[in-house]
Amino acid sequence: RVCPPYMFEFGSCIKGRWIRQPLLDVFSREFPYFDDSRGYYEEAMKDGRLRVNDQPTDAKYLCRDGDIITHHVHRHEPPVCSTPVTIIHSSEDFVVVDKPSSIPVHPGGRYRRNTLLAILAKEHSLFDLHPV
Repeated sequence: RVCPPYMFEFGSCIKGRWIRQPLLDVFSREFPYFDDSRGYYEEAMKDGRLRVNDQPTDAKYLCRDGDIITHHVHRHEPPVCSTPVTIIHSSEDFVVVDKPSSIPVHPGGRYRRNTLLAILAKEHSLFDLHPV
């Protein structure tokens, strides 16, 4: 299964430890996912992909209580096995499936759409499932 690239919005409320700190410093320290995280986040602010309360911001912005930070990213998920997910049993309370081992169960890390829960929702119209 290959998931085409897509735009995704991460969102977070300001944490207490971030208050009165420059947003660029906070993101560079808390989310160091790149060799040049500081440069990446500075560019994201300039491009409007990293926003505060749905408004563009700059590197000098000081975080305030109640702020909501959004980060818009272009996602590329790794492919997973294309073997179909088989529903073994379905009742009002449970759905039992046989899935390939390479498919994660729920969103996390690098996976949002190539997960068992997303596949069951898209291909079998099974929504609001909770793994047990």
